[in-house]
Amino acid sequence: MTSIAIDPILSNVVYTVNLLLHLHSPSRSPPYEKASNNLAEGSLPTVSVLVPVYCERAESIFAVAECLARQTYPKGRLEVFFILEPEDLETRRHVEEALKLLQGVGRIVLTDGGLKLKPHALNCGLKEAVGDVVCVYDADDRFDERQIEDAVNLMLEKGYDVVQPRISRVRKSVAGNFLMLDTYAWNKKFLPTFYHLAGVFPLSGEALFVRRQALEEVGGYPEVLTEDAYLAILLAEKGKKFGLLDSDVEELAPKGWRSHFRQRLRWFRGYITCCGRTLKAKMPLKKKLTLLIPFLAPVTCASSFITWAFLTVYWITWALMPSGGFLAPWMNHWMYTNVFFFWSAFLAYIGNPIIIFSLMHSLAGTKMERLAPLALLVPLYWMFIGVASIASFFKSTKYWGKTVR
Repeated sequence: MTSIAIDPILSNVVYTVNLLLHLHSPSRSPPYEKASNNLAEGSLPTVSVLVPVYCERAESIFAVAECLARQTYPKGRLEVFFILEPEDLETRRHVEEALKLLQGVGRIVLTDGGLKLKPHALNCGLKEAVGDVVCVYDADDRFDERQIEDAVNLMLEKGYDVVQPRISRVRKSVAGNFLMLDTYAWNKKFLPTFYHLAGVFPLSGEALFVRRQALEEVGGYPEVLTEDAYLAILLAEKGKKFGLLDSDVEELAPKGWRSHFRQRLRWFRGYITCCGRTLKAKMPLKKKLTLLIPFLAPVTCASSFITWAFLTVYWITWALMPSGGFLAPWMNHWMYTNVFFFWSAFLAYIGNPIIIFSLMHSLAGTKMERLAPLALLVPLYWMFIGVASIASFFKSTKYWGKTVR
């Protein structure tokens, strides 16, 4: 059951909202968009591309450099900055080789060697950039040749201050397939639904396009663990307009379960920070609640996992010592033994299968259909996520925890 032992209210509420999001029809959500017309080159703004890299493999750097070199956006309106730490000499050698592909469009920017967080590196690059639109890519990102052009045209045509495409994380492994399934559901159901509800959503750091003026209004990239999600709060608070781009970015998923765990640890630790900031944000209630749903994930996952463990011990104790008592005082209250118990039972025995069916239905007829059998095992994956969520409460907010790919 989801939560009848430790937290019978919060995790049940958030889990129920999660269930409703799965029941929401994707067809009712606003589609990912592309601009209807391409603008003349003379009316296009300069775009500054920031690529923070740290201890990266040569293949990872060349992957993003090759995609940037193929962009159809006019080269005279494009500047690319690879941002490095001063002591990372090996990565610098790889970048210097990769810059040859960009034919003078790209250059290296070194950080001040201070706080080793991605947003700190981005802010160092932002000082050198002159573009009216700023976008961020990571090493190992792969995207189509029109992505920058389509994003800028959409921003100009629809007046968006921030635009983001679909992000997929791929790797041919069990852990990679679970993450691929997770991100597919996020792109297919959650992200469009959040957008439909309130016009805002947690941002992702890859292929994130933001108007420079909007960035300057919020003081640049917030120097926290999940700067992308935190930036969404600041932009929403300023009333900025969000857009979804009909384009894809593929990023290599973490290498193995250990690296996947570290990535989730960083995300959840950052979400805890985002949750606190959202509660204090001055924005319409609908926007605030929409952002809180995903930001509460660490709390919900942790409480649910603790409850599962608690109930397992309870059932084992009851089976071995049926005459023994294992109930906390509040568990004898009629509200607990009736309302919360049956609510939790519904979520456990009906809600979970509904979510699994929802995932399989979303995959049917798509190129991701091969992952449908894996959807049957997602409760095991949720247990893994639960452990990461608990650990996130004990992790420093200053530790980046770089993802190994």
